[in-house]
Amino acid sequence: MDQKTVIKISLVFLISFFGSILLQQIFNIDFETIRNLVDYFGPAAPIAYSFLLFFGLTVPFNPISDLLVVSLAALLFPPVVSVSATFVAHLVALTANYLIGRKFLDRFLQKILAKKEVERIEDLSRRINLNWIFGLRFLLPLTAVGIDAVSYASGLAGLKFWRFLIVSMIPWTAINIFYFYSSSFLREINPALIVVPVGVLVGIPALIFAFQRRDSLKDKFVRTIKKYSSR
Repeated sequence: MDQKTVIKISLVFLISFFGSILLQQIFNIDFETIRNLVDYFGPAAPIAYSFLLFFGLTVPFNPISDLLVVSLAALLFPPVVSVSATFVAHLVALTANYLIGRKFLDRFLQKILAKKEVERIEDLSRRINLNWIFGLRFLLPLTAVGIDAVSYASGLAGLKFWRFLIVSMIPWTAINIFYFYSSSFLREINPALIVVPVGVLVGIPALIFAFQRRDSLKDKFVRTIKKYSSR
């Protein structure tokens, strides 16, 4: 994929990210706003939470932060309720995003990219495999911006839906169980400590990505040196 295509795709992500932040500021949506909204539904609060999380995972430019919504669930609900409601939201969101990629992504790309760029993306999507999806799903905290590129690409590539769903749900469910049960334990000590699991979930994938990137750049540098030294 050439640099021009990468820049265009990156701009879509950045516009979505900063657009969400801008809308949060315009509508003054913060933690207490979301908490009052969820509390309003009383016994149906877990359903309201699940809907808000689904909304955040499927709609670009959404003004309701996924991080705030999930943190709210960690404070309000028992871990088993949080895990269950999040599981449902993830299941439905993955299905919706996969279908969007399968039915509409190709036409959308043709409108914003040149024909050759679309062909490169389609070629890249055909290289997607289940192991690739499984690994990327552990980057959930770093990719929750309303644009689920992994699901879109899987739909575009025409991967078997049930296989895609299983390899996506296993990492996400593991993350949910770790986050909500560790947060439940830590909030008994101090509610502010629920940020610790978030730091772990964000920090570990970020470090892995940084080390992989460093090794990739190192290999590229070594190949360049060998290339010029052999002349």
